[in-house]
This record gives sequence, C-alpha cells and structure tokens, in this order.
Amino acid sequence: AVKFASREAERHIEGGLQLEKQLDLPGAIESYSKAATLVPDSAEVHFLLAEALTKAERFQDALVSYTLAVNFAPDHTKALYGRSRLCLRIALYGQAFKDLNRLITLSPGIADYHYQRARALMKLNKIEDAYYDFLRAHELDKKYPRPTLRGNSASSQKKWAELHPTRA
Repeated sequence: AVKFASREAERHIEGGLQLEKQLDLPGAIESYSKAATLVPDSAEVHFLLAEALTKAERFQDALVSYTLAVNFAPDHTKALYGRSRLCLRIALYGQAFKDLNRLITLSPGIADYHYQRARALMKLNKIEDAYYDFLRAHELDKKYPRPTLRGNSASSQKKWAELHPTRA
C-alpha cells in the first residue's frame, strides 16, 4: 500500500483501490478526490485519480489530474505515460509527443514509448521521424511490426535513397 502523511488519506486511497477492483468508478473517483483534498501535493494520489477518471471517460478531468501528478513529480513515468496515451486519444498530439520524449529520456529502452511517439509523430505529419521510432520499437521488441515505406517499392527505395544518401 502507498504511504501518506495522512492516515485518513491512506484510508481513502485503499477504499478507492477496492472500489476500482469492484468496478465502482464513481465511488473510486470520490475516494481519490477526498484523498487529493487531504494531500493535495501528492503526485501518486493525482495519478490514481487520473487513471480512474480516464476509465470513466472523463477525459478533461483526467488530463488535469495527470498534469497535477506530473507537476508534483516531473519524472513520474506512469503519470507521463497515462497522460501521453490520453493526449493521443483526445488529439493533443504535441503534448503526447512531449510526454513521450520525456519518457524516452528517462527510459530509452522501452519499445512501447517509441511506438507511441511514432504514432504521435504520424499525427503531426512527421513521417520520417515516425519511421525511425517505429523501427526502434521493432528493434527493441519484435512484437512491434517492422515499418515499411508504402507504395511502389522501386520508387520508395529511390525516395529512401534520396532522403538518406549514406544509408542506401
């Protein structure tokens, strides 16, 4: 269990975790919200609240809670990852990209971070950068497909050679 300065906050967190297991998201959100009022600078409480809000599809509230968690703990990888996934879902691609950059800086060897950043880059129309992230994800974990350039293979290879004269 997570330890907090306030025993009452701990009780609300434990209650929230239990309610979440029972799929009572409104109850869990209420418990986490009470804990957040008792320990307002706790990144972990805001993260738990954000996760429950996301599951309840209350995306704007979740975004606020993830952001509070990251503000209180800039290296909170779970909050950064949660916010990046939410931002991809609600079309805030630039913020998703920033969060995924931070995650890759903190943990460069995680394939999913590269894969998700490639998805954000595609949405930002940065196709070449996305290709390299898709490739890195594949290199780190073969469950991610090897990226290919679509279209006529001869013209794709020519285009690739023009973009990368030393790599062709």
